[in-house]
Amino acid sequence: MSRSMKTGYDGHRFRSRLEARWAVFFNEMKWKYHYELDSIVVEHKNEIVPYLPDFYVIIEDDHKAFIEVKGPRMTDVDDIKVLGAGKHFKEEGLGEVVYVFQDIPSVRELEENDGRLRVNMAYGDSFELIYLSYEGIGNACDKARKAQFEHGVKG
Repeated sequence: MSRSMKTGYDGHRFRSRLEARWAVFFNEMKWKYHYELDSIVVEHKNEIVPYLPDFYVIIEDDHKAFIEVKGPRMTDVDDIKVLGAGKHFKEEGLGEVVYVFQDIPSVRELEENDGRLRVNMAYGDSFELIYLSYEGIGNACDKARKAQFEHGVKG
C-alpha cells in the first residue's frame, strides 16, 4: 500500500499529490474550489459515518459539486461515505452532487472519450458514469499532470 505525500499548493496543505494535481486542474479551468470545506454525517445502508469531502467546487453558477479524489480503487468505507452524501444531497434537494475524480486522465484517455472528463457520480444508492464536457479540459489535465511539487516548496 502506497502512502500519500502531503503536498503544498495554492495556500493549502493537501493530503496527497493527486489532490494537489486536481487543485491545479480546477485553477486552470477557473473553477473556484474550497478544500475540505465542511464535514457532514451520512447514512448509507444503515451505517452512519462522518464524511469530509475533499473539495467543494463551483463549476458554473448553477453547477456546484462536492468532489472526492481517489486513486484507482475505492474502499467499502469510501463507497458508504460518497453514496451516503450523494443520497443526502438528492433527498435534501440541495442541488449539489458528489463526483469521484480518480487519476488525472492522459491525452489518450481524453481522446478516447471525445475530450470529455470521465467521472463517477454518486446518485442515490449507486454510482452513475458520466462525462463532463467543458472547453479547456485537455489543457487543464495536461497542466495538472505536469505540475511539479517540491519538498518544502509551496506552489
